[in-house]
Amino acid sequence: MTARTRAIVLLLAGLGLAAGAAHAAPAPAAAASDAMSWLFKQPLGHPDATRLKHDAEDGQVAAQLDYARYLLRHQQDAAAVSWLTQANQQGDARAQYLLGMLYLRGRAVAQDFEQARYFLGKAADQGYAAAQYRLGRLLLDGPFVDPGLENASAAQLQQATQRGMAMLHRVAAAGYAPARTALQQDASASRGGAQAAP
Repeated sequence: MTARTRAIVLLLAGLGLAAGAAHAAPAPAAAASDAMSWLFKQPLGHPDATRLKHDAEDGQVAAQLDYARYLLRHQQDAAAVSWLTQANQQGDARAQYLLGMLYLRGRAVAQDFEQARYFLGKAADQGYAAAQYRLGRLLLDGPFVDPGLENASAAQLQQATQRGMAMLHRVAAAGYAPARTALQQDASASRGGAQAAP
């Protein structure tokens, strides 16, 4: 364990989150599973790509989003990001969420945690539960997965951790099952870590 990781774990221990934080550092692929599930498993609004493109060109946000999903499914990533960007410009929280997840994973765009936080934050501000959950996790897990936080102060890390926990608690209280599960797992891990300590 590096000195930086030890310092983060100690900071989180002071917040009662040490075992949960050590356990919570997910692989980026696991962190994006719900976005990718939605992307690839949910049916498109209209199965005809030509019709989707026409409706997207007419400015229909739902069609822009579905056409972007169609393009991503067919490895036409650059075009998909363009359509997601257009849907984002119209304020669509689903497009903002998906853009955030693409930046988080580095799919179709260069991995960029700042952009991921930006787009997830836009969707979260609109009350999009999946974005609130992912942003909360990103704030909690950031020191473990975001190299841009390498020089963050202990106060900045503590503030991000507190914001992440507050966001997870809010979305769990609103009934978002993945947030409830994550909080239960973190609580179980914390209890197990506390019992194992001398």
